[in-house]
Parts: sequence; C-alpha cells; structure tokens
Amino acid sequence: MDVVFQAAFELRPLRCLYPSPSDGAPERIAIHPYALLLYKDALHCLGLDVGRGAVRSFLIEHMRDAACEPKRHFALPASFRVEDFCQGQFGIWRGGDPVQVVVDLDARVAGHVESRQVHPSERREPLPDGGLRLRFTIGDLSEVTSWVLGFGAMARVVSPPELRARVRAELLRAVEQYSPAPAVSAQKANAAGRLPDGVRTLAHDRARRQALPSRPRR
Repeated sequence: MDVVFQAAFELRPLRCLYPSPSDGAPERIAIHPYALLLYKDALHCLGLDVGRGAVRSFLIEHMRDAACEPKRHFALPASFRVEDFCQGQFGIWRGGDPVQVVVDLDARVAGHVESRQVHPSERREPLPDGGLRLRFTIGDLSEVTSWVLGFGAMARVVSPPELRARVRAELLRAVEQYSPAPAVSAQKANAAGRLPDGVRTLAHDRARRQALPSRPRR
C-alpha cells in the first residue's frame, strides 16, 4: 500500500499484478495513478491503465507485487477531474462506455429521491401520477441494479435494456427463494411407497375392496 501512495504522491508509474477485467486471471499491468479514493471502507486507485489506454478504478487490496518506477514520472492530464469519475450514490466509475439510465419512481418515494442528489448528471421530470422520472448518464451499472431493487415495486427501469434485464433476473431469483416446493405427484409418491395426505389412487381403492369380507347375497 505504501508503494501505491508513493507512486500517486510523486506521479510515478506503478507496475503490479492485477485481476484481468475479462477473466479475473492475474496480469502484469502498468498504471499512472492519478488519485486515491476511499469508498465503502476500501481504497481505490483511479489511474490510467497504460496498456489499455483507459482510465480505470483499481481496488488496492487486489494489487500484488506492486512497485513504482523511481526514475520516471508522468504528467497528470490537465483535463483530469476526480469528480468526473464519482458516480454519486453509485460509487466509483470502473470503466466502460457511458450509458443513459432512465428510471420511473412511484409517488410514494418521489419526495425521498428529490431531497438528495442521486448522480451529478441527473435530470428530473415529474410524472402525471405524482411520480418522478430520473435520468442520468453513468459509466458503470454495477451498483445501479441494487439501487433500483431497493425500491421494490416502486421503481421501474425504462432504459437501458441491459439494466432492465439485470433487474428482472434478480427479481426472478428472489421469487424462486419464496416459491413453494413442487407438489409430489401420486404416481411418484406411490412408487416411493407413500402418498401425500388425502391422495388415493385407483389401485389403493381396489386393494381395499378386495381386503374387505364379502357380504352374503340375499
């Protein structure tokens, strides 16, 4: 960690092993660390991934074998602003193309959302039923899904389709957690030598009649 602090403070290139964004396998990368950020009790390094030519957020605790280059420096871009990479309630931008998110919120939670800033780029539109339409542009949907799910049925994703699919998948998994166990069919129960309460088959009725004593005919 001290090496990362030194590299960021002195604007020196940093080399380390870090999980690949594609498959999670460790790969050796070069980073120009622009800033260090604390989010949810974890330190992140916001910097240029030299090999990919893109600014990314790196979780410091995932860095291994880190070393800074003592004889080299890099220049901090004049256009760099930490604020551009802070996603409000959605944490730190981790890379990816910016996408516009549109969410409709029920009137019951509209006031709660209006009382705070959700994202620096947000735009708000009142809906006819007293609800609120929220628009914002974000580069990472990782935490938006959890934010939407936190409102339950009082939030509906209008776009993008990827976010709608994520929310839908999570809701279906949640429903499965509360779905009743599948009923045992009479055929399967009979094969196992037992039947659910109140279930009888024709074979059981026939066997019962055969076991009863016959009545004399008059």
